Amino acid sequence: MEEGRMKILQMLSEAKITAEEAAKLLDALDQNSETRDTQESQGKETRSKLLYISVHRKDSLDSKDVQIKIPTAIIQSGIQFKSFIPKSAREHLGDSIELNGEEFSFNDIDKEQMDYIFSAMRESSIDIETERATVRMYCK
Repeated sequence: MEEGRMKILQMLSEAKITAEEAAKLLDALDQNSETRDTQESQGKETRSKLLYISVHRKDSLDSKDVQIKIPTAIIQSGIQFKSFIPKSAREHLGDSIELNGEEFSFNDIDKEQMDYIFSAMRESSIDIETERATVRMYCK
């Protein structure tokens, strides 16, 4: 964790980020550290470890099923990554996406909501049936 702090301070000293952005990044590091410490002290993992996506094609006898395993930590890292993107860049990206008719905001991405979704997907799955394939998403 100390390496992350030094990197942030170095970026600040090189004027690659503002003091406000550095403070946000340091807060994010502290929160991540506190969460990890709490989980370790409880002696259990509170989140799902993998998001599974399986695709079974129905239209061919020789087709192979596809099984994708995505570590949920990668998804969570992506959510935390938004704090590294300067506010003006997030706004510009959001405006560009809206020009294409889609609504999107980095502020809508919330770690607690993702934890809730992963937790719910441990108890059930999302199943999509079509004439050609079955897609199933779940967490373990």
